[in-house]
Parts: sequence; C-alpha cells; structure tokens
Amino acid sequence: MGLETRTRARRAVLTGAGATVVCALPLYLTGALAVQLTEELTFGLAQLGVAVAIFRGIGALTASFMGALADRIGAKLSLRVAVTGACLSSLGVAAFSTTYVTFVAWLVLGAAGKSLCQPAANRLLVNNVQSHKRGLAFGIKQSAAPASTMIGGLSVPLIALTVGWRWAYVMVAAMGLAVILLVGKRQQSPGTWRKPKVKPAPLQDPITILTLALAFGLGTLASSAVPIFYVDAAVRGGTAINLAGTLLAVASIGSMLTRIGTGILADRLGGGHVLLCSGLLLAGAAGIGLFTVGRPLPMAVGLFIALAGTWGFNGVFWYALMRAYPEAPGKVTGFVAPGGLIGGVLGPIIVGWVAENISYTTGWTIAAISAVLGATGMLYGARRLARHSEERAA
Repeated sequence: MGLETRTRARRAVLTGAGATVVCALPLYLTGALAVQLTEELTFGLAQLGVAVAIFRGIGALTASFMGALADRIGAKLSLRVAVTGACLSSLGVAAFSTTYVTFVAWLVLGAAGKSLCQPAANRLLVNNVQSHKRGLAFGIKQSAAPASTMIGGLSVPLIALTVGWRWAYVMVAAMGLAVILLVGKRQQSPGTWRKPKVKPAPLQDPITILTLALAFGLGTLASSAVPIFYVDAAVRGGTAINLAGTLLAVASIGSMLTRIGTGILADRLGGGHVLLCSGLLLAGAAGIGLFTVGRPLPMAVGLFIALAGTWGFNGVFWYALMRAYPEAPGKVTGFVAPGGLIGGVLGPIIVGWVAENISYTTGWTIAAISAVLGATGMLYGARRLARHSEERAA
C-alpha cells in the first residue's frame, strides 16, 4: 500500500467519523442535558422521548432517498450538506429555543442531515479504504456515535453546569465547521449530478436484508434509550448529576473501544460477523437489566455493559453489510438504516412514556427484551447472509 493510498484512507476515516459525531451530537446532547432542558423549557420525560422520536422519525422517512442521493452526488458533497444541517440545527437550538415546540423545530432541522451522513460516510470508506482494512475503518467510524454520547456526558459538568446548556450546542457548530474544512474539495469522478447511464441493479436477497434491518431496529430500540434516559434515571436513583454525566462519558469511551476492537477482529475473521453482533446484543441486554435495580452502583456497572453491547455491535454490523453488498453501499445503507431509525423512534417514546407513567424498571425491562429479540434476529439473519455469500461466490 503506497503512502498516498494510506493517507487517503486515513483522511476518509477521520472525515467520516468527524461528520458522524457532529451529525449525531444534537440528538445525544438532548439526552445528556435532559435535566437542564426539561427544567428550563418545562416539559416531561414523555415529551423528551417524543422529541428524540421525531428526530429519528424524519431520518427513517428520508433514509432511502438519502442513501440513493449519496450514491449519486458523491460522498464529499453529501457530507458537507449533512454537516451544514447539523450546524444550523445546533445554532438554532442555542439561540432561539424558548419553548418545547421551538426546541423540537430546531432539533429536527438536522435530522435529514444525519440521515444523509450515514450512507455518505459509508460510501467514503468503501471508495477510499482497502477491503482488508475496512473492518477497522468501520469500527472507528461507528465509534463516532458513542463519542457523541461521551461529549454529551462531559458537556454536563464542563459546560451546562458552568456557562449554560446552550453553549454545548454552539460547540457542535464549531466542530461542524472544522469537519467541513476537513472534507476537502468535491471529487469530479463518480458521484455528480449526471444521470447514470446504467440503471443500478436491484439488491439481491431482500429477505435477508429485511431480516437484518428488523434485528438492527430491535437492537437500536434498546440502545437509543440508554444515553437518553440514563442520566435522569441515575439521578433519581441517588447518583449526583455531575457524576452521572461523567459516567455516561466514560462508558461511551468503553463502547468506542468495543467498536474499534471488534472492527480489528472483523478484519481477521473469515466470517461470523453478524453472529458477533448477536452476542454483543445479548451482553447489552444483561447490562440494561442491571438498571432495573435502581441503585447507583448496579446502574453504573450496567451502563458500561449496556453501552459496550448494544452500541458495540454497530461497526461490525455495517462492515458485514458493506462486505456483502460492495456494489451499492449507499443503497443498502438506505434500505437497512430505516430499521435502526424506527427502533430509535420507538425506544425513546416507549421508555419515556413508561418511565413517566409506570416506572423506570418497566421501561428498562422492555428495552432489555428488545435487545434479546434483536440478538435472535441477528442469528437468523447471519445464517441467511452466509448462504447469500456462498451463492455469490459460486
């Protein structure tokens, strides 16, 4: 591998990860800053879940279109558009959110941008990283989501409790500007506005993709609730608010390391990547189960296990899909991503409503069951994906 190739690959990974962080931050800051937001803007846990659900719902509705768009106009232009949306969304929240309605309106402005970011970043890696290094590349890129949670957690003691929660969203805009500069010039080869001469082939074995999308959605239903409600639940269970935010940040580092570590492992494995995802989801379900104890120490331990498991599988999952369908990375992302986004919609709504009207214990139980069902779906999907790979090789 030449120096130019390595440099291009490293820049692609850094750019994809940076864009993913910026586009995810408006969402995860909302969970980390839940205590401050609900007090100042006067809304409850159920409304917090609805706000997050609306954000993810818009992403689910636009994911298929955004996946095709990323394949058509190219990764770099797509990433610039996506990050710009996140910057405008964050600045709007910081400057103009005075009520729950205005907060949600500005928050969801960045939702479509986040939907465009995922397929664009995936395409950037497929275009610029050699196949034997893509497991690590996707592990690093997908570690951007827990990095967003880490930054959100640190923003509580460092920003929200010092200069005010609004400045945390200003920070996102500053980070976004740096990422836009990092993206660089738009490529002039594939991925312009010209209409393709050949119609893209349909995705093969749609039942397998649908199965994996459903399993991904169930896993995301569980994982989406953890960073959104952990701080509030931990404070109610007796944990100091600054400690709860710090724990969320540190546990997010653990899930980042899990994604990177499983990415390295994926490059060395000849197969079984989706089976690994299933095992991680089962571990995550056990971690969420510890939340039901409702006491500081078990909840802290459970947080590390829950984030490592329900978030750790993500990088390997996308690597497995890109490995199985390298000819249409944007299209397969657009097909599968809605499963995760719908799970992300339902998770905050269900857990938020149940926590407010019944109990956090019941809400966390539902999330744990969802993770177990997601793991089961991954097992079935892994068998079908292995069969699909054998048929392609024959």
